[in-house]
Amino acid sequence: MKGCGKTTLLSEVKKILSLKSNTQLTSKSDINNPFDEDKKLSFNSQFFNFSQCINQENLVFNNSTGFLLCDTTILDYYIQWQKFFSDKERTPSMVEKDDLLKHLFKFWIQTYDVHFFIRVKLNHKVNGELKTEINQNIDPDYVNTMEKTYLQTIDEYGFTCHEVYNHTSVDESAHKIIEIISQSQEG
Repeated sequence: MKGCGKTTLLSEVKKILSLKSNTQLTSKSDINNPFDEDKKLSFNSQFFNFSQCINQENLVFNNSTGFLLCDTTILDYYIQWQKFFSDKERTPSMVEKDDLLKHLFKFWIQTYDVHFFIRVKLNHKVNGELKTEINQNIDPDYVNTMEKTYLQTIDEYGFTCHEVYNHTSVDESAHKIIEIISQSQEG
């Protein structure tokens, strides 16, 4: 979810994991998205993001023998698409587009070994404004809407997703993620 501190947190995780193993971190795929801001959630834009995400993960993973950490995953782009699609008329064309992205999502989400959901604790205030640990302003309505959509999607597709709240220090959250990764390797 945008603004929850994923990039900062994953950079710390990468730093720690890199001490013992080759660790790569993918960047956000939508940075190079050529679509205008008002069309960023459209089908063409989201198909671009899905494709870039998969391509980037494939390229980095094929050149890696250790860990691949993904800043933004197919789940993030699928959530964006769902938010866009929920406001649209269900024309046959839109339903076909939704089916295509849904199938792509269902296929690719299985390729991840461990899923994390970085949650925002909404009672963390600084000078009367809600802030994340990395000191960004956050919109509580946006957070609630997006978290609800993430949780519904995770439940609907039935994959395990480990929740990590960002109200602790970056170091504490990074160590929690590393602990979960270590446990998943043992199991």
